[in-house]
Formats: sequence, C-alpha cells, structure tokens
Amino acid sequence: MNEMKSAHPVSRRRFLLMTAAIAALIVSVFSPIGSMILERFARSKWPRLDRSTPMGRLSDEESGAIAALIAVLVDGDPAFLRDHVARRTSTEPGYLKEYQSGARLLNASARRGGGGKRFAELDRAEQNRILESILWKY
Repeated sequence: MNEMKSAHPVSRRRFLLMTAAIAALIVSVFSPIGSMILERFARSKWPRLDRSTPMGRLSDEESGAIAALIAVLVDGDPAFLRDHVARRTSTEPGYLKEYQSGARLLNASARRGGGGKRFAELDRAEQNRILESILWKY
C-alpha cells in the first residue's frame, strides 16, 4: 500500500502554537462578555444597597413586623436589635427602603397565609410557617 504523505505535516510544536493562538483569540474575544456575565452574577448574588434612597423611620406596622421577625429569630430580649434597626434606617441611606420591603413581604405573606392578619399579630407557630414559606433556608 502506498502511504500518503501530507504536503504540510503538523509538528508537535506547530500544533501547540496553533492551539495557544486559538485559545488567546477566544479569550480576547469573549473576555468582555465573560466579565459582563460575572458582574451581573455578582450583582444578583450579592445585591447592594441603593444609597440614593432617603433615610427615616419605619411606620408602626413596619416596625411591628421587623420586631416580630427579630423575636422569632433571636432568643431573649431583642431590644438592642430593634434599636439597631431604628438607628440604621434613620442614619444610613438605603436601609429604610430595604427594611420597608422586608416588612411588606412579611405582612403580605402573613395576610395571604394567616387569615388576613399582619405578621406581628400571628402566633409563633404561624410566624414560623410564614417564614418557612418565603425563606428557602429557614
């Protein structure tokens, strides 16, 4: 049988150089896209406070929901945490909006699953049930 020989045999060195060049081309082309995807993933995984939102105090209903949440999560007297929340919402931009959103979620979930009551009005077992329905690791 006749063996066919290629006019341009590929040596090991040439193969490695071509592979490296193709890899460098792929990295340079997709690098901006990769960094954009990584940035979006990081932003969704670790959201940041919107520091442009105003500061202030939670309403009585919102404070009640947050205080009830603290009481469920922390054994003992959680007064220092309630003070911490009040201090944060009144002195640091972004926190008021986030606590208000959390209180709205707690109260809306309680009204749907707790017979129209606010989160603070539910007993501890009902509060735990509501938390289990909205917090996947709770």
